[in-house]
Amino acid sequence: DFRMVVGEDKTKVLNIVKPNIAHFRELYGSILQENPQVVYKSQQGWLEVTLCGK
Repeated sequence: DFRMVVGEDKTKVLNIVKPNIAHFRELYGSILQENPQVVYKSQQGWLEVTLCGK
């Protein structure tokens, strides 16, 4: 996409999510906790998704 080369802000998602992280956790937290394919890696501070078996 040409916008990614010239005009699109590459940190757009981070700029949206970071100041709203509490709201995203409230909105998606229970869904992610119930999903066996999603593992929270606390040391790294990120979620890991396993797609094995698909």
